[in-house]
Amino acid sequence: MSTFGRDYLACAAARRQGVCTNRQSIRQPALEAMILDALRTRLMAPELVAQFVRDFTAEWNRAAADASADRDSAARELATVERKLNGLINAIADGLRGAGLQGQLDALEGRRAEITARLASAKPAEPRLHPNLSQIYKDKVERLQEALQADVGGQPALEAARDLIDRVVLTPATSGFDIELVGHLSAMLRLAMSHKTGPGHRGAAADHDLFARSVKVVAGVGFEPTTFRL
Repeated sequence: MSTFGRDYLACAAARRQGVCTNRQSIRQPALEAMILDALRTRLMAPELVAQFVRDFTAEWNRAAADASADRDSAARELATVERKLNGLINAIADGLRGAGLQGQLDALEGRRAEITARLASAKPAEPRLHPNLSQIYKDKVERLQEALQADVGGQPALEAARDLIDRVVLTPATSGFDIELVGHLSAMLRLAMSHKTGPGHRGAAADHDLFARSVKVVAGVGFEPTTFRL
């Protein structure tokens, strides 16, 4: 869709190239108003968000259990390496000599350093998904909508609204268009999360990055983008 006239959108392939039969158009302000309303009232349905929070937390806990098992395994290996190192050091102190002793010592010390560094890695924070995400999200989109309509939010408000949208699909219908709005799930949930970790919070960037990567994992096992037909 491209702009035509003052504020209309229409198919460029039909209007400019003549290779499409769809010559219908739609006023851009009307479309934008419907999209903003759908963002606020139709996407992030409370019952679906509640299910998402449950599924996400269960997946997070499963991953945390796997990480805990990995840490336990690393701790056991570290204890074994420490025993071997101590035994080798004691043997050398007692006068044992051999061509391969230094190599064994270096290898064990290197492995000890690797395991120690792995165990020292920070444990991931617990998921910060508020059970009332959908209402928090709705309130924030309402404020975005008010800022855009009052023309007080400027470019940041516009970009914030755009970030929530993955795509808008207009399909010709008997009269007008069928309009499908697909929300950007990660951005929508990040917006709702930000009531705890705002832009100024020192852990906000890390939390949001971890959350975005986790959402991609969940999406990979079947979680669909949030979609609504106007």
